[in-house]
Order: sequence, then C-alpha cells, then structure tokens
Amino acid sequence: MAPRPTWQGHLRLSLVSCPVALYSATSPKGEVHFNMLHKTTKNRIHMVPTDPETGPVDRDDIVKGYEIAKDRYVVIEPGELEALEPVKTRTIEIEDFVELSQIDPIFYDHSYYLAPGTGGAKPYRLLLEAMRETGKVAIARVVIRNKEQLVAIRPMVWKSSSMPRSAG
Repeated sequence: MAPRPTWQGHLRLSLVSCPVALYSATSPKGEVHFNMLHKTTKNRIHMVPTDPETGPVDRDDIVKGYEIAKDRYVVIEPGELEALEPVKTRTIEIEDFVELSQIDPIFYDHSYYLAPGTGGAKPYRLLLEAMRETGKVAIARVVIRNKEQLVAIRPMVWKSSSMPRSAG
C-alpha cells in the first residue's frame, strides 16, 4: 500500500511554484489508544461535563477560558480564536536560504519527506540541485492543521530512485 500524503499544495520561491506532497517521515511507535468501557456491559463510557457546584453541564453552556491566576480566567470567544488562525494557503513559501550548520537541531519538531506532485518534477529537481550545489537549506513557512510552521527544507538523494527528494 502506497503512503498517503499528510499535506498537498505548492512549493513557491518568488514567482516560481510547483506542486508538492508532504509525507510523514516517522510513524508513532508503540502508540496504542484505548477506549474506556463499562466493566460488565462493555459499552463505551461517555464523559459528561460537570460543574462541581451545579452538576452536569449542557455543551452549549461551555466556554473556553485561559487561567491567568489560580481560579481566575479570561473567557475566550470562538470568534477571537478564529481571528488568530493563520490563512490556509496550501503553499510552502520559501523565505530564505541558509547554511544547514546555522540551524540548531533543538528547533526540529517533526520530520517529513517532501516530494514533487504531478507536473512538478522538473522545477522541483532544479531547486533541489541548486540547494545541493550551494550547500544551502531553504527556510519556509507553511500552514498545517491550522498552525503556521517555520520549516527547513534540505535536499536528499534516495539511492533506490533517481528522483531527488527533500526532507523538511
């Protein structure tokens, strides 16, 4: 079974763009998820939101709040959270090129493979070959799952294929 991309969009440098797909480079190992069940009936247990003073709470009466001091909250309205969400562009915007040695590995969070999409192999390959020849890594921004990420794109060559790919 072929891996499915985590994200699809375009890689853009200035006015040049090519379709790309992002694949997770790691898979969670040993991650097992359990459901809570009733011991006798084996029915799945549902959590009921409860106020310690008034008892069960209707979901329509629940708001989000940020604790600013012990038992003191600032209530956050849904519209306020939506206004903070970055604009989803489906584009990886290259902003700069740096030496790989300039990036402290402590800043890496997740690893992905970036591959050209349909019709994008030629411009993709040209960019990766230029980065490889100059020893540079691309610094870019992308929105994944409503979160803007700063990413490093570095060229890699796979021995099992003649197509150069990159790791982000």
